[in-house]
Amino acid sequence: MGLIEFFTSIDWQQESDPTSHDFVVLPFFALFFPSVRFFLDRVVFEFSSALLELLLKLALPKIPSTSYGDRIHSSTTPSQLEKQGLYVITHAFALTYCCNAFLQEM
Repeated sequence: MGLIEFFTSIDWQQESDPTSHDFVVLPFFALFFPSVRFFLDRVVFEFSSALLELLLKLALPKIPSTSYGDRIHSSTTPSQLEKQGLYVITHAFALTYCCNAFLQEM
């Protein structure tokens, strides 16, 4: 019996109480999801934030100094503006991640 035939043979309108066979997979989910979440938090998200920082640093355009004559109209240098932009973007990413984690625990 194929997968399509299996799903079409199920009567989705029929309700029934859970049986002991339905609870067999419960320990698997209780161990699987926290371990996957821990792995993603420690390995994937840590490296992805470092990778995002590197990509943003490489992708941000160099800001040329705007000068008219002998006057420079910017109080900061282009490298300082680049760092400020990088910090704003990475902190917004970190704040979004922390807010999502906080709201999921509520």
